[in-house]
This record gives sequence, structure tokens and C-alpha cells, in this order.
Amino acid sequence: MNTEKQEFEHGQPDDRTTPSPNLDAPKHEGPQAANPLQQVLLDEPPHPFSWHMIRLYGCLWCAYLCSMTNGFDANTFGGFTAMDTFMDYFGVYGGSELGFMVTMYIIGNLVGGLFAGQVTDPYGRRFGMALGSLTCIVGSVMQTSAQNKSTILGGRFFLGMGAVIVQTAGTTYAAEMAHPAYRAILTGGYQSCFFLGTMTSTFIEYGLSGLANPGNLEWRIPSIIQAVPSVILLCFIWFIPETPRWLVANGKNDKAREVLIRYHGEGNPDSKLVKLELDEMELHIKTDGSDKRWWDLRSLFSTRASIHRMIILIMFALFQNLIWPPTSYYLPLMLKNAGITDSRRQLLLNAVQTPVMIGGAIINVFIVERIGRRHLFILGSCGMVVTLSVLTACTALQTTHPSLGTPGVVFIYLFLLNFAMTWVPMMTLYSSEIVPFETRAKAIALYNLAINAFSLINSYVPPVAFDNIGWRFYLFYLVFDFVGIWVVYFLFIETRKRTLEEIEEIFQSSNPVKTSKEMGKRAAQLSHEFA
Repeated sequence: MNTEKQEFEHGQPDDRTTPSPNLDAPKHEGPQAANPLQQVLLDEPPHPFSWHMIRLYGCLWCAYLCSMTNGFDANTFGGFTAMDTFMDYFGVYGGSELGFMVTMYIIGNLVGGLFAGQVTDPYGRRFGMALGSLTCIVGSVMQTSAQNKSTILGGRFFLGMGAVIVQTAGTTYAAEMAHPAYRAILTGGYQSCFFLGTMTSTFIEYGLSGLANPGNLEWRIPSIIQAVPSVILLCFIWFIPETPRWLVANGKNDKAREVLIRYHGEGNPDSKLVKLELDEMELHIKTDGSDKRWWDLRSLFSTRASIHRMIILIMFALFQNLIWPPTSYYLPLMLKNAGITDSRRQLLLNAVQTPVMIGGAIINVFIVERIGRRHLFILGSCGMVVTLSVLTACTALQTTHPSLGTPGVVFIYLFLLNFAMTWVPMMTLYSSEIVPFETRAKAIALYNLAINAFSLINSYVPPVAFDNIGWRFYLFYLVFDFVGIWVVYFLFIETRKRTLEEIEEIFQSSNPVKTSKEMGKRAAQLSHEFA
């Protein structure tokens, strides 16, 4: 297969939203059936290391900082739970108190999720990222300077509220700015950058734990470092463009064309790709759509197709939260249950989880376009059932067979590797693929709201449950993992190598899951004929 065709086959096509009038009719197969975007990418193959593409990566990196912000908090506070200096300073001795501190961040997420989409739609994706970053900085300063529980709880609330705003705006920005040939990799990379934040924070905490007498600096230094991604984002947000789709939706078509030429068209004003993208945006994006009415959520539930989308998003939010205890917060607690009681060793193992998950995310880059979304979800859930079953058995027997503690820890990391390889990068990619522009910001905001609602439960309950029923609490997650396999099988559609126009066709068909499978077979035959 030549290079041009290979680049096309591993790319993710661009936005389309208009359904075909004959949804279930068979389509012509062969090269002549290629859609316009496929043909343009063959005629004008992208150059991933050109100066224009590198500038695009710089713009996307600013959005990725939003994901790093979330990663910093997740494992930073998780490390605090293994620090005697932190627990003694605030007098946190029970699972209920610890759970409340953790969930205050989630409560902030829930409050911010109520208006994250409404801020991002009318004022732009950049404004949402800037506002959220500023809020995160306020929260980080409050948490770092806290002298009592009330202040640290307030800081965690502001951190949570800011984090969900940057998450909504950053996810939307990445999906809309990504080059159509590399949409899967560039959009999936957003969620993977979560781990850069977690790795930095956890290894800083481990390093500080080795000091002779770090005192309160052991937790205050990591706390203030949480603000670093937000500060960097605020410095560079002024130098990146607004997304072309938002510009078209707000009547700034000439500016949208300039952005497309610079970042997608290699600086060529006559680029076929730029013309195609702009024509599609002008045709399908409404300047008076529901995204202009911040209060209007009816379009999220107005048709059978839109209801199906929202059900998928809600189920996606449910299962990515309730398939496993949040190790970013409670890995030290899980290690304690597995027989690892030394605080410094807990911090080291807490830090190691991030490189493990980064490895899984890197593997995902090479397999996501080959295996497909549905298969990854199903295989990942099956792997999680197996690894969690072994972990549960090892933890249950650890008190009478101490040697099983080490295998239990190994299977924690095998679970995390599998989770990062299959589900984690999909959190941004899949959720942004199945919703059209007009409802994208509001749908993503509602999706984040659902994530945080389920996360609220999964953040407060584990320390209390482990205190009361120990290893038996894992059985709850085993049930969810098993049920998740069948929910994906019967409900989730396949989006691999689909334009959003084709995805809309899938949702409009009488049996979306079956239609997505059939379109996948046709796409595979088409790719084979091009080869």
C-alpha cells in the first residue's frame, strides 16, 4: 500500500451531519464509492511533520493542558491520603471524612457542569478554557494556603468547578481543530495527556516523601503545582485561533477560511480540503441553531437519534466510572487492603500507576483504527472482569496467605493497563464523534455532568465500603464490568473510519448498531480495493 493511502486509512475523517435520504439501502462498492473527503485526502495527502501541522499541534497542546489539569488533581489528592502530615494536619481519621474531601471536588464538577456548555457555546472555546483555568488557579491557591478544613474544601470546590469548564471547552476545541486525516489520534491524545499531569504530581509527591522532615511542604508543594497547567494555558491562549466551526456558526466565514488554510491546508488558499471543509460547515452549521440559545436543551432529546446518542453518552459515563474504584484517589487504600502498609512504598506504587497507564494509552494509538471502538470496549471490559476477579481473590485470601499480596498488586496494574489501552482514550474521542456540532458543547457538558454525578458516588463510597466490608466491595464492580460488556454490544455503534455524515446515517437508520456493522464491512472492502 502506498504512503498516501496508508495515511488516509489510519486517519479519522471530518465532520458531516446531513443524513442520507435512503438510509438502509445498499451502497455502491469500489473506488467510485469514495466520499469527497476520502478523495481529497488521496489527492492532497497531509504531511504530519510540516510547519503548518506542527503549528496545529501547538494549538492542540493548549487544549491538552485542560486534560493535564484534571490529571494533576486526581493523583495529587490521592497521594495526600498516604501522607501522615496531611491527614494529621486536618484531622482526617475516618473513611467518611476522607470521602467528603474527595467528593467536594466532584461537587464542584457538578456545579460547573451546569453552565460549562452554556459558556463555551456563545463566547467560544478559548473563553471557556481561559475561564476554567482562572477558576482552577483560585482553587489551587486556596487548597495550598489552607489552614483549616473549610478552606481546603472551598479550594477543592473551585478546582472541581474550573476543571469541568476546561474539560468541556478543551474537549470541544480538540475535536473541532483536529486535522480530519488524524482525528482519532489527535482527539484521543487529549485524554491521554491526563496521565502527564498524574505522573508529574505523583513523582513529585514520592520525591518529597524521601526528605528527612518535609513537614507540611510535603503536600503544599504538590498542591500549588496543580496550578501550573492553568497558568501556562492562560499565557498561550491569546495566540491560538478559535475553531473554524465556531467561527462559521457565528457568521465569521472569512476568518474560518483563514484558520483552515493555515492549519489544514498547508497555507494553500486553493486547497481542495479547505474548500470541502468550509463548504460542509457553511451547509450544515446553522447560524441560528440551538447552540446560540444557552438555555435550549431540547435538541439533545428531540429525535429518536438524538435520544440514542444521549443514552450512549450516559451509559458511557456510567461504566467508565463504576467499573473500578478511583485509583487516582484510593490506590494507597487499595494497596493497604492488599497488604502494603508502608507509606513511602504506597506513594511509589501510586506514582508507578501513571507510567503503566501511559503505556496502555500509547498502545491504543496503534490499535484504535485497526480494531474499532466497539471491539476495544468489549475486549477491554472482558479483560477487566478477568483481572478484577483475580485481584478480588488475592485480596480476600491475603490475610491468611500474605504471599498473595504481591500478585494482587500486579493485577491492579494489569487492570489499569487494560483500562488505559481500551477505555481511557475513548472518553474524549468517542463522545465527541457521536454528536454533531450544533449540540456538541452542550452534549459534552451533559456528558461531563453525568461523569461527575457517577464519580460523586464512586468517590465517597469506597473508603467507607472498604472499612466495613473489605474485599467484598470489589464484587460490586465485577457485576458492573460484566453488564457493561452487554450494554456496549447491544447499544454502542461503531464509528471507526466514519465521517460524521455517515455516523448521522447510522443513528437515523432503523437499527443503528446493525447498520454500523454493515458500513464497517463496506469500508473494509473499499479500503482493500484502494490498496
